[in-house]
Amino acid sequence: MKVKRVQHPDWLIALGLFAVAAGLAAWFYWPAPLRQESIELTARDLHPGSFSPGGAGIQGNAQPVAILRLEWPAWSHTGERQVIRLRLEPLAPLIGQSQTDGADHRVAETRLDIGLLAPQPDGTAQQPWLPGRSFLFTWTVQPLHAGIYEGTVWFALIFFQQDGSMISRKDISAQSVRLNVVDLMGIPPILVWWASLGCGLAGLGILFWRPINRLILHLDGIM
Repeated sequence: MKVKRVQHPDWLIALGLFAVAAGLAAWFYWPAPLRQESIELTARDLHPGSFSPGGAGIQGNAQPVAILRLEWPAWSHTGERQVIRLRLEPLAPLIGQSQTDGADHRVAETRLDIGLLAPQPDGTAQQPWLPGRSFLFTWTVQPLHAGIYEGTVWFALIFFQQDGSMISRKDISAQSVRLNVVDLMGIPPILVWWASLGCGLAGLGILFWRPINRLILHLDGIM
């Protein structure tokens, strides 16, 4: 009994390879959404700890005057660099503070602690801050292994007099970060990219090799 061999059309095999290539490419290039955690800050939060705002130049002390917003990617591929951002966005001007609370200079101070990862910059970061102005701190992390990395972003304000002597340091917030790092069944992302490229090229080869082969044979016959 002769067994008849089933042959699949070349276009069907090529279509399957294209589908695999597209799926792998989508996994590799799909952008991660941002997660956010926001804290509303009042005028009282932005003054030295011993100061109770009540001057005529500061209005609405119980109302939020700024938002402290923490942003980080919801997930990341292993080996990819990801950015974590902490920004302060003013909602209302803070007027006349240096005359009412005795602070002539303010310095925003932050630190990111996130488990086994080594964020860049590491340790404490500082930058001068003027009331009513925004600021932005950024950290870069590059996790090499899949898993969930949990950390904390600390934020504080340091108050100085004009002569440079420190009045006080006030801890403002400790916000949590949870970064989910993934791979594809243990395969590094760079290999997923090469597999996607290989499937795409293989699909093109299967789709066009017969017409190209016939063309070559035809040209040989002419010559």
